[in-house]
Amino acid sequence: MLPLSTLRILAFAALALLASSCDQEENAPQPTEPVRVVATPLKMHTVAVRYHLEALDSTFQLPTISPNITVDYERVVPQGNSAYKLLEANTQHHEQEVTSALKEVQLPSIVTYADVTRPKITVTIWEEQASPPGSGIGYQVICELLTDGKSTGTTTYVAVAGRTTPLFVATQTEVSH
Repeated sequence: MLPLSTLRILAFAALALLASSCDQEENAPQPTEPVRVVATPLKMHTVAVRYHLEALDSTFQLPTISPNITVDYERVVPQGNSAYKLLEANTQHHEQEVTSALKEVQLPSIVTYADVTRPKITVTIWEEQASPPGSGIGYQVICELLTDGKSTGTTTYVAVAGRTTPLFVATQTEVSH
């Protein structure tokens, strides 16, 4: 067993150490700004649109179209402290003289975050003027939206021969985590 004087010295040293550590915390510099949490993306998604023209019968000659492609999407923007905001954004793309060939257009990547509403993407393929009327039944345009290489939405536009309705086809999807 230790002598009483040694125990007193150890107790006094322990109290002095405790007092100095408390004093250091009180005198430590306090942060002037709240600590910001940096949001990290959960996943980066590749997005593409694929479309092609098909004649509805063998007598119809496919028109040559020059469609516009508009992609409307919600962009997730981190606001710090785990807050997020969805901002609307869009891209425009113009194709020249498309016939029956399958076309695929890569779009800007979409980033998603954990615990955030899944962004929606709407792809619209359209022309300002109608194609000239033809004989036969007509043609169709098949629009397919691809997210991470997988088909996430398909829409078909059918143009009847003799009608002068401009091309307009749209498809929408939500980007999931």
